[in-house]
Amino acid sequence: MANGCISTNHNHATTNGEGSILHHADSRLHGLPGFCPSSAGRRRVVLGCGGNVVNHIYRVGAVPRAGEKGYLRSASTTNGKQCLIGGVTLNHLSWAALGGVATGLLAFQGTDECGLLIRAGLIELGVWTDFVQVNSSYSTAQCLVFVQDDGEKSIMQGPSSIDLINAQAVNEYFDDVIQQHASMVTTEISQVPLSGVLALLNSARRAGVLTILDLDIPPSVAIQEAKLGSWEELLVCVRGADVLKASKSSVIELSQWLGNRNAKSSSFAELARFLAKECGSKLVCITTGAEGCVLATSELLVEVPAHQVTVVVDTMGAGDAFLGGLIFGIHKAGIPDTVMELRELGTTANAFGAACVCSVGSVPVVDESSPGEGAKGQQWSGWLCVLAGQRCPSFGSPVIQSVCNQGRSRQGHWPDQQQ
Repeated sequence: MANGCISTNHNHATTNGEGSILHHADSRLHGLPGFCPSSAGRRRVVLGCGGNVVNHIYRVGAVPRAGEKGYLRSASTTNGKQCLIGGVTLNHLSWAALGGVATGLLAFQGTDECGLLIRAGLIELGVWTDFVQVNSSYSTAQCLVFVQDDGEKSIMQGPSSIDLINAQAVNEYFDDVIQQHASMVTTEISQVPLSGVLALLNSARRAGVLTILDLDIPPSVAIQEAKLGSWEELLVCVRGADVLKASKSSVIELSQWLGNRNAKSSSFAELARFLAKECGSKLVCITTGAEGCVLATSELLVEVPAHQVTVVVDTMGAGDAFLGGLIFGIHKAGIPDTVMELRELGTTANAFGAACVCSVGSVPVVDESSPGEGAKGQQWSGWLCVLAGQRCPSFGSPVIQSVCNQGRSRQGHWPDQQQ
């Protein structure tokens, strides 16, 4: 039992002689917003519960359709460059942390090699691991990811102990943590059972903190294929979150299930307005890929074009990076009250998403030994610097510039931006 909170076994990630995760993670929180080193009871961080996986990434010319054969262009090994950490929640927490937001993961992980890899990566990314439940009986999540030449991908998700995070598990392991430490709670409809999602939202409501829900997969996939729960539970979840983020592949189906008979012929702006009203959300965000995003409150609506990226290497995690930018913006300025603020929030989130698509992988790690990731560093730094100087005056240039500086500091340095 640490600081009156749940017990966590951190010793499994100390095989490289780097000291305890708790000490290391605590040291990374000093100076970040919401961190109070004098008392664990007063530390406030953005807590996220959901996908955290090891992605085994394979390059392919094209993802084959059912009944067809495809060909790999790269191999993936456990210790290879193409074996990267990710996951919907891990991704958006890491991108928010890049912006100086104190974030922490709520999860079940095993003592296996993949669990070690994820926890070590979280520390490097500045995401707090203190509330990760580590046990030899848990299995760490893994995915097979097939990335085409155009950056599009297909993902096969394996079973893991994320499947165990139901309402009972949330109430037993994470409710006290949320009450004592949360400044905001994020979760997803992707891997966590819907009863667990609902319990997380209810816990955050009792704590009086903002909730963000990422509808990462279409509702029919969540119910029928992933078997996360019932339609009734899903609808309660989307109506219970303060901020609802959804991809364009999910939002039409959700709108239909909420009674919008014209969903297929409606624009994304019309769907965002519909969802804000129907779900009672403080903010609805729809990511529309290369087109950008649509943001709506009960009174406001904006469509924000995407940043143009010269070379799209990998779209994996772009929506998660977008959400990380959204968390960064809300953490800085709250839910927008004006069209200008709403547009700036969308522009900020789009910049994080644009930064993500410039290399393989879904978290903000720059490895200078990899040309692709080096290019990502240049693009990432460039977009946020341009954003700070020209597009988002209310967030302030020094704040977004610090994102670039923090990224350089964390990775040693990035290559100078090409002229």
